[in-house]
Amino acid sequence: MREHGPTYYYPTRLFPKKIREATYVLYAFYRVPDDMVDERPDLNPSEKAKLLEAWIKKWKSALEGEKCDEPVLRAALAVHQEFQIPKKYSLAFLKSMHMDLEKDTYESYLELKDYMYGSAAVVGIMMTYVIGEKGGLRPPREWTLEKAADLGFAMQLTNFLRDVHEDLKDRGRVYLPEDELDYFGVEVSSLHLAAKDSAKALELEASAPWISFMKEQILRAQGLYTSGFEGLKALPIYARIPILYASRLYQSYLRKIEKANYHLFDRDFSLTKFQKIIYFFKIFT
Repeated sequence: MREHGPTYYYPTRLFPKKIREATYVLYAFYRVPDDMVDERPDLNPSEKAKLLEAWIKKWKSALEGEKCDEPVLRAALAVHQEFQIPKKYSLAFLKSMHMDLEKDTYESYLELKDYMYGSAAVVGIMMTYVIGEKGGLRPPREWTLEKAADLGFAMQLTNFLRDVHEDLKDRGRVYLPEDELDYFGVEVSSLHLAAKDSAKALELEASAPWISFMKEQILRAQGLYTSGFEGLKALPIYARIPILYASRLYQSYLRKIEKANYHLFDRDFSLTKFQKIIYFFKIFT
């Protein structure tokens, strides 16, 4: 997590030891199959699919009580059992990982949201099972899980906006709703050109259609953050600060995008350690 998810790493340090260690286990559970899909340039898509399918098969077998030789899966199973996390959420996550091998565009926000449910919303839901509601209530109420899902949607959408260039250049994927791009007058082909040519990128980023599209997506993400923050009041006090801290760090990327006038190509939006410290103190103001 420290190496691959620094925006999450620092907030999770604030959790009590038991929750923090469970969080690290779940992060490993998410990271390993994600790396199979995205970080193996030595494999072609069919080889990646076989590797992922073998991993999913091992996980399903572990869920059924069969012996497992994968340390990450054994640890994840222990966390699922201890915190009574329904298996449907982990399977939804792995389904989205498989979608990355099958799809590189999304026709609508509804279709993109289906992907985000597995890739991010269930992460928030599973974490809510680990944390529990204030007063020790388990399992969490449906309302609390819905708010956790909204926070997951918000962070994932923020990721997609921030990483447009990286997703196109490194993976050939566009995690933006095509029908909305079309509505604002942005062609998907222009995104691919922008990822290859800095002059085309500047042309796209300065265009009114692109700016209008980005403003609409940021407005959507901000709405999801607002909805997700409502769920914090259902959590124990000790869990609110780490989650709010992580959310505020992610939300800051949206402000960085706005300050950059929606220029996303060839830009580094990462936060320095000093900025992360500043945002920590800002959550108390």
